[in-house]
Amino acid sequence: MKIEALRSVLESEEKVMALAARHTLDMLGDGTDLHRAVSPEEVINGLISTINTHSTDEQTQREYAATVENMMAFRDEKMLNGEWDIIYTEPDDPFVIGDAPVVTWDRISDTQLLYGIGFSRPNVEILLPLSPTACLHLKPLVHRARRVKAPTTREVNEAQAAYSTRHCFSNLRSDALNSILLPRFGEVSIDAFHPWERIGKRHGVIMRYLARG
Repeated sequence: MKIEALRSVLESEEKVMALAARHTLDMLGDGTDLHRAVSPEEVINGLISTINTHSTDEQTQREYAATVENMMAFRDEKMLNGEWDIIYTEPDDPFVIGDAPVVTWDRISDTQLLYGIGFSRPNVEILLPLSPTACLHLKPLVHRARRVKAPTTREVNEAQAAYSTRHCFSNLRSDALNSILLPRFGEVSIDAFHPWERIGKRHGVIMRYLARG
């Protein structure tokens, strides 16, 4: 149910009147013994009640879960038939993870990445850190005009920072990592492992590290 559609009906007197007439005709067609027509006020009250019912947090979660279930039934052949790889890094040079961890890019040159392109666009690559030392690297079955180059840890981490809306997370406290990521936060606009410790902030974006011990 689209809450926005119901709200648009409320904003139109013509739509409310038409809906009242439709309800009246439907009830008469069902054999209901009506002594009067359905009033616009009754339609408005019913719409408001429906909107309130479907605007609760629980209902929102249910609708989100239903959307996920429906999308899982959809087979994306380009994704399924693409190349699925895992890239690795050393523990002392870890992947970070942001609060919008699925990132895409098109490597338009050896030194330049174009972020935020769609999953079906030519040359797209999709990356998702799985742990501090492993990252999913997916190449959908799309047209490729350039040879795919293995991403570096720095490229993955900079993309995570660029996509993040507020947080990035790492298991390693590192001033060097901090200096790399902070300038990239939020260019495209990490709840991951354990309790976190806040250590820095720039433009409202927080870099967090895993609390040890």
